[in-house]
Amino acid sequence: MKVFLGADHRGFHLKESLKIWLASQGHDVRDCGAFSYNIADDFPDYVFAVSDVVLQHIDSKGIFICGSGVGGMIAANKVKGIYCCLGMNKDVVEHSRRHDNSNMLSLSSDHTSEKDAKAMIEAFFDTQFEPQGRFLRRIQKIQAREK
Repeated sequence: MKVFLGADHRGFHLKESLKIWLASQGHDVRDCGAFSYNIADDFPDYVFAVSDVVLQHIDSKGIFICGSGVGGMIAANKVKGIYCCLGMNKDVVEHSRRHDNSNMLSLSSDHTSEKDAKAMIEAFFDTQFEPQGRFLRRIQKIQAREK
C-alpha cells in the first residue's frame, strides 16, 4: 500500500519509527515532513501536505502524528475529500474505516505507544469500507455538503 506520513515536532520521533516499520512491512512509504525536529513548526503545514497527496493517489492512505492527534484531525477534515479518523484505539479505527470510509488517520504521540500505533495502523489498512445502506447514505450527505 502507498502510505503518506507526516508529523510536526511532537510527532516527529514516532513518525520516524513508524516509517521504518511500515517500509519493513512492504508498504510504499512517502514522508511528507517534518524532515527534522523543529520545535517551531506548525502542524497544518504537514497535515495539508499529507492530505493533498492522499487525494492524488486514490488507493493510498495518510497518517499524521502530532501531540494530541486532535489538531491534525481537525485540519485534515478541512480538506475536501479527506475523511480523517482520530486514532483512539483499534476499535475506533476499524469503525471509522468500515462505516465512515476514512482515508487518513491522525495519531497522538503524547498518548499512544508505538505498539498501539502499529495496531491502529494495521486495523486502518486491513478494514474495508462497507458501502451499503446507512453508511453510504451518510458519506453521500457529507460529500453533498462539501460541494
